[in-house]
Amino acid sequence: MNVAPDPHGAGCSHRIPRTLLTIVPLSILLLGCSAELEGRGPAQEVLRSSTPVDHVTLISQQSRASAAKWTIGDGFPIALPGEAYVEDVVALPGRVTGIVFQAAENQIQVLWLDSLGTPASPSQVIIAPTSSRGFGDFGASGVDSTVVIVAAWRSDEGSRRDIWTIAVGHTPKRLRDAPVELGPFLGVLADTSLLFSMRTQRLGQEMVGGVVMVPGSALSHIGSPYPTDTILHYGVEWDEESGSRPIFGYHPGFAVDVTSDGLLVVPDTAPVVFSLSLEGKPQWKSRWSTADRSVTPAAVDAWRKAYAESIVRVGSDHPERVERSLTDLAARAAASRFPSASRLIALPDGTSFIREYDLPGNDQDGERWIVLGPNGQLLAELTIPAGFRTVGISEGLLVAERSDTLGGRYEAFRIIGWSAP
Repeated sequence: MNVAPDPHGAGCSHRIPRTLLTIVPLSILLLGCSAELEGRGPAQEVLRSSTPVDHVTLISQQSRASAAKWTIGDGFPIALPGEAYVEDVVALPGRVTGIVFQAAENQIQVLWLDSLGTPASPSQVIIAPTSSRGFGDFGASGVDSTVVIVAAWRSDEGSRRDIWTIAVGHTPKRLRDAPVELGPFLGVLADTSLLFSMRTQRLGQEMVGGVVMVPGSALSHIGSPYPTDTILHYGVEWDEESGSRPIFGYHPGFAVDVTSDGLLVVPDTAPVVFSLSLEGKPQWKSRWSTADRSVTPAAVDAWRKAYAESIVRVGSDHPERVERSLTDLAARAAASRFPSASRLIALPDGTSFIREYDLPGNDQDGERWIVLGPNGQLLAELTIPAGFRTVGISEGLLVAERSDTLGGRYEAFRIIGWSAP
């Protein structure tokens, strides 16, 4: 799953992806802000950057300086209808990429691209409920050739969340309702178990989030409750006074993704990424060097000013709400350190991409990604020029949205320097 987070910690939880999807074996699936969750054997240990693990990789500044440097080549415009909005990118076997987009208020489609970034087949309509008044959010990951969509959508009858599947050339199939009490969908495992984020809750004296697993067998038990296992807890920076994350506060849901046999996560503000088994046991961790990430008073003042201006602009018709929001903003605390990561993408071949957090003053330099191999070793550094926002990454292919009006809104790029681990 590739979720682009709110980089400034403006809300009480991380951004929920607009619709939810991933990949699972078709032969198996075509058979038949704060919350408390009850699971079978919930994980009580909170993962932290200091958690010990046998295999540790230290990535020094010197190692980064001498690492391979990847970038993107010329882009190929992606032909999408009208005001289509690309939601996510799915890596499929055979270096085929699925571009999942919302084509209209009540329609989601997928466009398949080949390894050169050109359409491999016409786009397919996945879900188009006639009574829909707009979809919720989603993300994507992949382990096989079938896309699974966990779509939250609104209608005149209320809100609902469904699980759908589709493969190239096949008719979409609705499996059953999805668990509404869980947070954003993260991905699916080879045994068809589904992984969701856990809504922020209190565990002892601290606020935590985590990852909850729903067994694949539950997909065929239509109408029955979903059994859940909490396999991971991580701490969430929290301001007790405002009841939300502090300014620049980090939520590990920004940087967590599903691998073929577990999870990758950056659990706190330290520049450390863990690989975890499905039991939540750390397998390895990598620590990379970064610049000083201390939050300065000037950065906080600039953020407060920009956020206050947005409050006034959006709430001009409700002066009493504006005044209350500005009062709350003035009392809101700030974190002591900027996060080290703002996004994490794991590919089926074991490659992982960690987007470094844009420090104030450096956010006009373009995106900077650290590329790791299957065991956490440094493979390369990837730089995306300013003016592009990465939507998703497949094997050797990157899909980005342009921030200017030149060319198409979305483009596919070959990654120059790409080599499989």
